[in-house]
Amino acid sequence: MADQKRTAGWLPLTHIHSKGERSTATALEKALAQEGRVDRHTHGFHTYPAGLHPETARALLEHLPGDTLYDPFCGGGTSLVEGMLDGRETFGSDISPVAIAIANGRTRLWTPERITKFRSASRRITKDAQENQEFPPPFIVARVKPWYEPHVALELEGIRRGIAESEPDVRAALELVFSSILIKVSLRRSDTSPQRVERTRPLGTTAILFHKKARELGRRWEALAADVPEETPQAQVAQISGLEGDPPGLVHSILTSPPYPGIYDYLPFQQLRLAWLNWDSPEIWNQEMGSRRAFLKSPREALFNWNEDLRTWLTRVPHQLHRNGRAAIVIGDGVMENRVISVLKPLTQEAKDAGLRVIASASGGRQDMGTGLMREEHILLVEKS
Repeated sequence: MADQKRTAGWLPLTHIHSKGERSTATALEKALAQEGRVDRHTHGFHTYPAGLHPETARALLEHLPGDTLYDPFCGGGTSLVEGMLDGRETFGSDISPVAIAIANGRTRLWTPERITKFRSASRRITKDAQENQEFPPPFIVARVKPWYEPHVALELEGIRRGIAESEPDVRAALELVFSSILIKVSLRRSDTSPQRVERTRPLGTTAILFHKKARELGRRWEALAADVPEETPQAQVAQISGLEGDPPGLVHSILTSPPYPGIYDYLPFQQLRLAWLNWDSPEIWNQEMGSRRAFLKSPREALFNWNEDLRTWLTRVPHQLHRNGRAAIVIGDGVMENRVISVLKPLTQEAKDAGLRVIASASGGRQDMGTGLMREEHILLVEKS
Protein backbone atom coordinates (compact mmCIF):
# COMPACT_ATOMS: atom_id res chain seq x y z
CA MET A 1 0.00 0.00 0.00
CA ALA A 2 1.40 3.40 -0.91
CA ASP A 3 1.33 6.64 1.06
CA GLN A 4 -0.35 8.46 -1.82
CA LYS A 5 -2.50 5.56 -3.02
CA ARG A 6 -3.25 1.99 -2.16
CA THR A 7 -0.95 -0.26 -4.14
CA ALA A 8 0.79 0.97 -7.27
CA GLY A 9 -1.01 -0.33 -10.35
CA TRP A 10 -4.30 -1.16 -8.64
CA LEU A 11 -7.75 0.09 -9.62
CA PRO A 12 -10.17 1.31 -6.90
CA LEU A 13 -12.03 -1.16 -4.70
CA THR A 14 -14.74 -3.08 -6.51
CA HIS A 15 -16.22 -4.73 -3.42
CA ILE A 16 -15.61 -5.04 0.29
CA HIS A 17 -16.71 -7.56 2.91
CA SER A 18 -15.87 -8.36 6.51
CA LYS A 19 -16.56 -10.74 9.36
CA GLY A 20 -16.06 -10.97 13.09
CA GLU A 21 -17.24 -8.56 15.79
CA ARG A 22 -19.73 -6.47 13.83
CA SER A 23 -18.84 -2.95 14.94
CA THR A 24 -15.13 -3.64 14.66
CA ALA A 25 -15.51 -5.33 11.28
CA THR A 26 -17.41 -2.29 9.98
CA ALA A 27 -14.60 -0.04 11.20
CA LEU A 28 -12.05 -2.23 9.42
CA GLU A 29 -14.06 -1.89 6.21
CA LYS A 30 -13.82 1.89 6.47
CA ALA A 31 -10.09 1.72 7.22
CA LEU A 32 -9.51 -0.50 4.20
CA ALA A 33 -11.44 1.85 1.89
CA GLN A 34 -9.20 4.88 2.45
CA GLU A 35 -8.10 6.40 -0.85
CA GLY A 36 -6.29 9.42 -2.26
CA ARG A 37 -3.13 11.35 -1.58
CA VAL A 38 -2.35 12.43 1.97
CA ASP A 39 0.06 15.33 2.23
CA ARG A 40 0.24 16.38 5.86
CA HIS A 41 3.01 16.32 8.43
CA THR A 42 5.82 14.20 6.92
CA HIS A 43 3.48 12.00 4.86
CA GLY A 44 4.26 12.29 1.17
CA PHE A 45 7.74 13.76 1.58
CA HIS A 46 9.59 10.76 0.16
CA THR A 47 8.07 8.14 -2.13
CA TYR A 48 8.13 4.55 -0.90
CA PRO A 49 6.46 1.65 -2.74
CA ALA A 50 3.69 -0.20 -0.94
CA GLY A 51 3.62 1.96 2.17
CA LEU A 52 0.65 1.98 4.54
CA HIS A 53 -1.99 4.63 3.81
CA PRO A 54 -1.89 7.26 6.61
CA GLU A 55 -5.66 7.36 7.08
CA THR A 56 -5.79 3.58 7.29
CA ALA A 57 -3.14 3.68 10.02
CA ARG A 58 -4.98 6.47 11.86
CA ALA A 59 -8.29 4.56 11.72
CA LEU A 60 -6.72 1.32 12.94
CA LEU A 61 -5.07 3.00 15.92
CA GLU A 62 -8.55 3.55 17.34
CA HIS A 63 -8.81 -0.22 17.75
CA LEU A 64 -5.32 -0.78 19.12
CA PRO A 65 -4.84 -0.29 22.88
CA GLY A 66 -2.13 1.27 24.99
CA ASP A 67 0.66 3.78 24.59
CA THR A 68 3.35 1.68 22.88
CA LEU A 69 3.31 0.64 19.22
CA TYR A 70 5.58 -1.56 17.11
CA ASP A 71 5.79 -2.04 13.34
CA PRO A 72 8.15 -4.89 12.36
CA PHE A 73 7.81 -4.11 8.62
CA CYS A 74 7.75 -0.34 8.98
CA GLY A 75 8.74 0.64 5.42
CA GLY A 76 8.72 4.42 5.16
CA GLY A 77 7.36 4.83 8.69
CA THR A 78 3.73 5.84 8.17
CA SER A 79 2.47 3.85 11.16
CA LEU A 80 5.19 5.39 13.32
CA VAL A 81 4.25 8.95 12.34
CA GLU A 82 0.60 8.28 13.10
CA GLY A 83 1.52 6.57 16.36
CA MET A 84 3.49 9.62 17.46
CA LEU A 85 0.61 11.92 16.51
CA ASP A 86 -1.52 9.72 18.79
CA GLY A 87 0.95 10.27 21.62
CA ARG A 88 2.44 6.79 21.61
CA GLU A 89 5.97 5.53 22.06
CA THR A 90 6.76 3.89 18.73
CA PHE A 91 9.26 1.33 17.50
CA GLY A 92 9.94 0.13 13.97
CA SER A 93 12.19 -2.21 12.04
CA ASP A 94 12.81 -3.07 8.39
CA ILE A 95 15.45 -4.92 6.39
CA SER A 96 15.81 -2.11 3.83
CA PRO A 97 18.32 0.66 4.59
CA VAL A 98 16.25 3.01 2.42
CA ALA A 99 13.13 2.27 4.46
CA ILE A 100 15.02 2.91 7.69
CA ALA A 101 16.43 6.21 6.43
CA ILE A 102 12.95 7.39 5.41
CA ALA A 103 11.22 6.19 8.57
CA ASN A 104 13.92 7.69 10.76
CA GLY A 105 13.83 11.03 8.95
CA ARG A 106 10.06 11.29 8.91
CA THR A 107 9.76 10.81 12.68
CA ARG A 108 12.25 13.43 13.87
CA LEU A 109 11.21 15.96 16.50
CA TRP A 110 13.93 18.55 16.04
CA THR A 111 14.35 21.86 17.79
CA PRO A 112 13.99 25.06 15.73
CA GLU A 113 17.73 25.63 16.14
CA ARG A 114 18.63 22.26 14.68
CA ILE A 115 16.22 22.74 11.77
CA THR A 116 17.86 26.10 11.07
CA LYS A 117 21.27 24.42 11.04
CA PHE A 118 19.95 21.80 8.64
CA ARG A 119 18.56 24.47 6.31
CA SER A 120 21.84 26.40 6.36
CA ALA A 121 23.75 23.26 5.43
CA SER A 122 21.38 22.61 2.53
CA ARG A 123 21.92 26.14 1.17
CA ARG A 124 25.69 25.72 1.26
CA ILE A 125 25.51 22.33 -0.41
CA THR A 126 23.22 23.68 -3.14
CA LYS A 127 25.59 26.50 -4.02
CA ASP A 128 28.63 24.23 -4.13
CA ALA A 129 26.80 21.58 -6.17
CA GLN A 130 25.94 24.07 -8.91
CA GLU A 131 29.65 24.72 -9.37
CA ASN A 132 30.89 21.12 -9.09
CA GLN A 133 32.96 19.80 -12.04
CA GLU A 134 33.96 16.40 -10.66
CA PHE A 135 32.08 13.26 -11.62
CA PRO A 136 31.21 10.55 -9.08
CA PRO A 137 33.85 7.93 -8.24
CA PRO A 138 34.01 4.83 -10.49
CA PHE A 139 32.14 2.54 -8.08
CA ILE A 140 29.09 4.85 -8.33
CA VAL A 141 29.45 5.62 -12.06
CA ALA A 142 29.38 1.91 -12.87
CA ARG A 143 25.91 1.59 -11.34
CA VAL A 144 24.22 4.88 -12.20
CA LYS A 145 25.71 6.18 -15.47
CA PRO A 146 22.87 5.08 -17.82
CA TRP A 147 20.29 6.87 -15.69
CA TYR A 148 21.53 10.47 -15.55
CA GLU A 149 22.42 13.27 -17.92
CA PRO A 150 26.08 14.28 -17.39
CA HIS A 151 25.29 17.71 -15.91
CA VAL A 152 22.77 16.13 -13.53
CA ALA A 153 25.36 13.59 -12.38
CA LEU A 154 27.79 16.47 -11.69
CA GLU A 155 25.27 18.28 -9.51
CA LEU A 156 24.35 15.08 -7.67
CA GLU A 157 28.02 14.38 -7.01
CA GLY A 158 28.39 17.89 -5.64
CA ILE A 159 25.48 17.27 -3.30
CA ARG A 160 26.85 13.89 -2.24
CA ARG A 161 30.24 15.36 -1.38
CA GLY A 162 28.69 18.30 0.41
CA ILE A 163 26.66 15.96 2.60
CA ALA A 164 29.76 13.90 3.42
CA GLU A 165 31.46 17.08 4.63
CA SER A 166 28.50 18.31 6.69
CA GLU A 167 28.11 18.11 10.48
CA PRO A 168 27.17 14.62 11.73
CA ASP A 169 24.02 15.81 13.50
CA VAL A 170 22.38 16.90 10.22
CA ARG A 171 24.00 14.47 7.79
CA ALA A 172 21.32 11.75 7.92
CA ALA A 173 18.59 14.31 7.25
CA LEU A 174 20.52 15.71 4.28
CA GLU A 175 20.92 12.16 2.95
CA LEU A 176 17.16 11.74 3.19
CA VAL A 177 16.62 14.87 1.09
CA PHE A 178 19.20 13.63 -1.42
CA SER A 179 17.46 10.26 -1.59
CA SER A 180 14.11 11.94 -2.22
CA ILE A 181 15.26 13.52 -5.51
CA LEU A 182 17.37 10.72 -7.00
CA ILE A 183 14.58 9.11 -9.03
CA LYS A 184 12.89 12.37 -9.96
CA VAL A 185 16.02 13.76 -11.65
CA SER A 186 16.91 10.45 -13.32
CA LEU A 187 15.86 8.96 -16.65
CA ARG A 188 13.90 6.26 -14.87
CA ARG A 189 10.13 6.46 -15.28
CA SER A 190 9.29 6.08 -11.58
CA ASP A 191 10.20 4.38 -8.32
CA THR A 192 8.37 1.22 -9.36
CA SER A 193 9.16 1.23 -13.09
CA PRO A 194 12.70 0.67 -14.40
CA GLN A 195 11.68 1.82 -17.88
CA ARG A 196 14.02 4.48 -19.28
CA VAL A 197 12.42 7.70 -20.50
CA GLU A 198 14.14 10.48 -22.43
CA ARG A 199 13.83 13.88 -20.80
CA THR A 200 16.07 16.87 -20.24
CA ARG A 201 16.57 18.63 -16.94
CA PRO A 202 17.80 22.26 -17.14
CA LEU A 203 21.27 23.01 -15.83
CA GLY A 204 21.33 23.90 -12.14
CA THR A 205 17.82 22.72 -11.34
CA THR A 206 18.90 19.47 -9.68
CA ALA A 207 20.72 21.37 -6.95
CA ILE A 208 17.81 23.80 -6.63
CA LEU A 209 15.40 20.88 -6.21
CA PHE A 210 17.59 19.59 -3.38
CA HIS A 211 17.32 22.94 -1.62
CA LYS A 212 13.55 23.10 -2.15
CA LYS A 213 13.08 19.64 -0.71
CA ALA A 214 15.22 20.54 2.31
CA ARG A 215 13.04 23.57 2.99
CA GLU A 216 9.96 21.38 2.56
CA LEU A 217 11.24 18.82 5.07
CA GLY A 218 11.93 21.58 7.57
CA ARG A 219 8.34 22.82 7.27
CA ARG A 220 6.99 19.29 7.64
CA TRP A 221 9.06 18.71 10.78
CA GLU A 222 7.66 21.91 12.24
CA ALA A 223 4.11 20.75 11.49
CA LEU A 224 4.81 17.35 13.04
CA ALA A 225 6.32 18.85 16.19
CA ALA A 226 3.33 21.19 16.57
CA ASP A 227 0.82 18.31 16.50
CA VAL A 228 2.62 15.56 18.39
CA PRO A 229 1.51 15.62 22.06
CA GLU A 230 4.07 16.90 24.55
CA GLU A 231 6.55 14.39 25.96
CA THR A 232 5.94 11.96 23.09
CA PRO A 233 9.35 10.54 22.12
CA GLN A 234 10.73 10.18 18.61
CA ALA A 235 10.32 6.77 17.06
CA GLN A 236 13.10 4.23 17.59
CA VAL A 237 13.96 2.56 14.29
CA ALA A 238 16.31 -0.36 13.65
CA GLN A 239 17.53 -2.02 10.46
CA ILE A 240 16.69 -5.64 11.09
CA SER A 241 14.29 -8.13 9.55
CA GLY A 242 10.84 -8.27 11.10
CA LEU A 243 11.41 -12.02 11.28
CA GLU A 244 14.27 -11.51 13.72
CA GLY A 245 13.79 -8.16 15.45
CA ASP A 246 11.88 -7.29 18.62
CA PRO A 247 10.92 -4.01 20.26
CA PRO A 248 12.94 -3.10 23.39
CA GLY A 249 10.20 -4.54 25.60
CA LEU A 250 6.60 -5.69 25.45
CA VAL A 251 4.27 -3.37 23.55
CA HIS A 252 0.53 -2.83 23.72
CA SER A 253 -0.05 -2.86 19.95
CA ILE A 254 1.42 -3.90 16.62
CA LEU A 255 0.40 -2.22 13.38
CA THR A 256 2.09 -3.45 10.24
CA SER A 257 1.84 -4.40 6.57
CA PRO A 258 4.10 -7.39 5.75
CA PRO A 259 5.32 -7.90 2.17
CA TYR A 260 2.74 -9.34 -0.23
CA PRO A 261 3.95 -12.58 -1.85
CA GLY A 262 5.40 -12.16 -5.34
CA ILE A 263 4.31 -8.55 -5.88
CA TYR A 264 7.34 -6.34 -5.28
CA ASP A 265 11.13 -6.36 -5.41
CA TYR A 266 11.70 -3.67 -2.81
CA LEU A 267 15.49 -3.60 -2.94
CA PRO A 268 15.87 -3.52 -6.75
CA PHE A 269 13.47 -0.55 -6.74
CA GLN A 270 16.11 1.25 -4.68
CA GLN A 271 19.21 0.49 -6.78
CA LEU A 272 20.03 4.13 -7.55
CA ARG A 273 19.67 5.19 -3.93
CA LEU A 274 21.71 2.25 -2.69
CA ALA A 275 24.50 3.18 -5.12
CA TRP A 276 24.62 6.95 -4.53
CA LEU A 277 24.41 6.68 -0.75
CA ASN A 278 26.54 3.55 -0.38
CA TRP A 279 23.77 1.85 1.60
CA ASP A 280 23.95 -1.52 -0.14
CA SER A 281 25.10 -4.73 1.54
CA PRO A 282 24.97 -8.19 -0.11
CA GLU A 283 23.39 -10.02 2.83
CA ILE A 284 20.14 -8.05 2.81
CA TRP A 285 19.19 -9.17 -0.72
CA ASN A 286 18.63 -12.75 0.43
CA GLN A 287 16.57 -11.68 3.45
CA GLU A 288 13.79 -9.91 1.58
CA MET A 289 10.47 -11.63 2.33
CA GLY A 290 8.21 -12.63 -0.56
CA SER A 291 10.24 -10.92 -3.31
CA ARG A 292 8.89 -11.00 -6.85
CA ARG A 293 12.23 -12.19 -8.22
CA ALA A 294 12.08 -15.26 -5.94
CA PHE A 295 8.60 -16.13 -7.24
CA LEU A 296 9.76 -15.75 -10.84
CA LYS A 297 12.82 -17.93 -10.27
CA SER A 298 11.21 -20.79 -8.35
CA PRO A 299 7.50 -20.17 -7.67
CA ARG A 300 6.66 -23.10 -5.43
CA GLU A 301 9.82 -22.81 -3.37
CA ALA A 302 9.18 -19.08 -2.98
CA LEU A 303 5.60 -19.69 -1.81
CA PHE A 304 6.80 -22.30 0.68
CA ASN A 305 9.40 -19.85 2.02
CA TRP A 306 6.87 -17.02 2.26
CA ASN A 307 4.53 -19.22 4.29
CA GLU A 308 7.40 -20.26 6.53
CA ASP A 309 8.39 -16.62 7.03
CA LEU A 310 4.79 -15.72 7.85
CA ARG A 311 4.69 -18.48 10.46
CA THR A 312 8.05 -17.44 11.90
CA TRP A 313 6.88 -13.86 12.31
CA LEU A 314 3.45 -14.61 13.75
CA THR A 315 5.00 -16.97 16.28
CA ARG A 316 6.96 -13.98 17.60
CA VAL A 317 3.95 -11.69 17.93
CA PRO A 318 2.52 -13.08 21.22
CA HIS A 319 5.96 -12.70 22.80
CA GLN A 320 6.06 -9.03 21.79
CA LEU A 321 2.63 -8.05 23.11
CA HIS A 322 1.33 -7.35 26.59
CA ARG A 323 -1.64 -9.43 27.69
CA ASN A 324 -4.74 -8.25 25.80
CA GLY A 325 -2.46 -6.47 23.35
CA ARG A 326 -3.59 -6.33 19.75
CA ALA A 327 -2.07 -6.54 16.29
CA ALA A 328 -3.58 -5.09 13.11
CA ILE A 329 -2.14 -6.70 9.98
CA VAL A 330 -2.68 -5.16 6.54
CA ILE A 331 -1.78 -7.47 3.66
CA GLY A 332 -2.75 -8.19 0.08
CA ASP A 333 -3.05 -11.28 -2.07
CA GLY A 334 -0.01 -12.25 -4.10
CA VAL A 335 0.64 -13.54 -7.59
CA MET A 336 2.35 -16.78 -8.68
CA GLU A 337 2.47 -18.11 -12.24
CA ASN A 338 -0.20 -15.61 -13.30
CA ARG A 339 -2.68 -16.72 -10.67
CA VAL A 340 -3.74 -15.15 -7.39
CA ILE A 341 -2.30 -16.35 -4.10
CA SER A 342 -5.01 -15.88 -1.48
CA VAL A 343 -3.39 -14.91 1.81
CA LEU A 344 -6.19 -14.29 4.33
CA LYS A 345 -6.86 -17.95 5.13
CA PRO A 346 -3.20 -18.91 5.82
CA LEU A 347 -2.67 -15.64 7.70
CA THR A 348 -5.70 -16.30 9.91
CA GLN A 349 -4.72 -19.91 10.56
CA GLU A 350 -1.13 -19.05 11.42
CA ALA A 351 -2.36 -16.34 13.79
CA LYS A 352 -4.62 -18.84 15.56
CA ASP A 353 -1.82 -21.41 15.71
CA ALA A 354 0.37 -18.77 17.35
CA GLY A 355 -2.25 -18.40 20.11
CA LEU A 356 -3.82 -15.15 18.92
CA ARG A 357 -7.58 -14.57 19.02
CA VAL A 358 -9.09 -13.30 15.78
CA ILE A 359 -11.39 -10.35 16.46
CA ALA A 360 -12.39 -9.28 12.94
CA SER A 361 -11.23 -9.03 9.36
CA ALA A 362 -12.12 -7.01 6.28
CA SER A 363 -11.28 -7.65 2.64
CA GLY A 364 -11.70 -5.63 -0.52
CA GLY A 365 -11.22 -6.62 -4.14
CA ARG A 366 -9.08 -4.67 -6.59
CA GLN A 367 -7.97 -5.33 -10.15
CA ASP A 368 -4.23 -5.37 -10.73
CA MET A 369 -3.62 -3.15 -13.77
CA GLY A 370 -0.38 -4.97 -14.55
CA THR A 371 -1.74 -8.52 -14.65
CA GLY A 372 -5.48 -7.92 -15.01
CA LEU A 373 -6.02 -10.27 -12.06
CA MET A 374 -8.54 -9.50 -9.33
CA ARG A 375 -6.76 -9.55 -5.99
CA GLU A 376 -7.99 -8.73 -2.51
CA GLU A 377 -6.45 -6.61 0.20
CA HIS A 378 -7.09 -7.54 3.83
CA ILE A 379 -6.99 -6.23 7.37
CA LEU A 380 -6.84 -8.80 10.17
CA LEU A 381 -7.24 -7.70 13.80
CA VAL A 382 -6.02 -10.18 16.45
CA GLU A 383 -5.55 -10.12 20.20
CA LYS A 384 -3.25 -11.83 22.69
CA SER A 385 -5.35 -13.61 25.30
